[in-house]
Amino acid sequence: MTARRPHNNFPTEILENIFSQGVSPHDAITFPPDRSQWPWPLLRVNKQWQAVARANPDLWRKHEVAISRSFDSSEAERVIRHHARSISKSLRVRLSIELSCSSRTHSPTAVWKLIVPNAHRIVELKMNFVHYSALDCFFNKDGAVQFPSMVSLELNFESFAPNLHTTNQILSTHLFNSPSLRSLTLHDRTMTEDFVDTFMAPSSFTWTQLTYLNLSFLPLDIVHRVLSRCTNLLHFSGFQLSDGVVPPEANQGYRLPHLQSFTLTERIPHPNLLFGLPIHWDRLSVLDLGSREVTIDAVLAILQKCPSLTALSADVHPPPRHYIPITLRQVHLPYLTTLRLNLDDGNLLRCLVVPRLTSFHVNTHDRDGHTPVHAPTFPADEILTMFQQSRISGRLVDFQRRRRHFYTEPQAIDPGPRDLIYLPDPHIRHLISSMDRNARSFVLSGVVMPRHVLIGITNGNILSAVQHLEFAVVVDDIKGLVSAMHTRVQQGPLRSAKFMVPGIPDYHLDKCNDVLRQINRKYRASFLVVRAEDEIAGPPTDEYNTDDTDSSSDSSKSSANWRSESDSD
Repeated sequence: MTARRPHNNFPTEILENIFSQGVSPHDAITFPPDRSQWPWPLLRVNKQWQAVARANPDLWRKHEVAISRSFDSSEAERVIRHHARSISKSLRVRLSIELSCSSRTHSPTAVWKLIVPNAHRIVELKMNFVHYSALDCFFNKDGAVQFPSMVSLELNFESFAPNLHTTNQILSTHLFNSPSLRSLTLHDRTMTEDFVDTFMAPSSFTWTQLTYLNLSFLPLDIVHRVLSRCTNLLHFSGFQLSDGVVPPEANQGYRLPHLQSFTLTERIPHPNLLFGLPIHWDRLSVLDLGSREVTIDAVLAILQKCPSLTALSADVHPPPRHYIPITLRQVHLPYLTTLRLNLDDGNLLRCLVVPRLTSFHVNTHDRDGHTPVHAPTFPADEILTMFQQSRISGRLVDFQRRRRHFYTEPQAIDPGPRDLIYLPDPHIRHLISSMDRNARSFVLSGVVMPRHVLIGITNGNILSAVQHLEFAVVVDDIKGLVSAMHTRVQQGPLRSAKFMVPGIPDYHLDKCNDVLRQINRKYRASFLVVRAEDEIAGPPTDEYNTDDTDSSSDSSKSSANWRSESDSD
């Protein structure tokens, strides 16, 4: 029995190490428990695994506590009791707790039972929509509760500081006074003037120790005051910042010497106002402009000031019709390696010279959100112009163009329903040839792969070094493509692919996936055929979504990924 099931006889030390290494940053204890999420599947293998998992504190360190305003006392108590039991299993490890509770009744109880007893072990604390009545819990007979190990703090109250007493109460807690605090996020649209003035006082806490700062709904003059105190700041993120007037004399003063990344989401003030912030724009390495309002001329004006960028993300729109026509000008970004753009048209691409580009994600906006009458054109000409003037042939290893819909010109063939149409673009072959030598990932959603290109991919003459493929094909071509995957896996590094087929019948879809499942099992690969209509009906699963559900957290997340990559380099 042991020979057939060797995992039943693993030493405890090996299991502990495997379990600890398997925890991802996104794994968290929730209520009700998600039994498919780590670490719960470990408890169902056998008694040994269950005992090791329950005794391993690393598996129980992150908790997401959500208490709805509609919960009665018994429901709220069940949530709190569940997390309290899980936290008790991790007595030797530092904790990450996220508390979301807008109830005046339940907020103090949750803080008192989950946060206060474990304050000495909390390294990351997020409090979302927590009522002010919970602030009293941060004080006891010995004074304010200490948070000696706090590294990251995120506060999102229902409203910030309704009066001066509450402002002083917030600052009197030791939430901001941890000697190890490095990351601070304040998110609320109702910060009062009393709170801002008190909080901005140099004595409120040690601003110089912060390396990451995220502020929301503040005018630029307040942001300028804050940044001027954060002398060691590495990363700044702003959400819905307004056009505050920065005093002219402020522009001649101190500028942040270490700032690496700058993120703005939802709304971007005029570039001339942004340039008044105490930032060395020419030293930035990561710039993320995730706004629905930023125009091509504004992006170009900002990029002219940022020649040292290594990563750029932007959501770019053309100027309104009443705008004075703008003059497009080239911008040289000699160090840029990662470029992610959402575009209404491709004119911005004609302005970019990016000789070191290795990763390029591009998408075009849907005009009316779902199925526009006049579909956006794949910006193939503009992409090739950027490639040619940048001379990046052979350097690009990752190309992704993701979208939820397929579009066509009226004369093109439509093999599926009326809301599913596609366009075989004649420029695809030239696009592939410009990145064929070193390509590792190639995604071209929404554009059907022409047959002459598909034949080259099938026999390995095109994209021979690629590890991941994703594109659309017609029903007549999918059978040959699926059959060729066995050979491609044997001959090269290809290990994952997703093929979208408009209008494929159920029996044909099942047959293709049956063949691919055998390949997946044999070679530990991940190949899949899907009906393109199903992809449209469901929510998008990729991080490059152009729906109107974008949030500041998405933008912050992408820039955080780049920050971690650049730090590791």
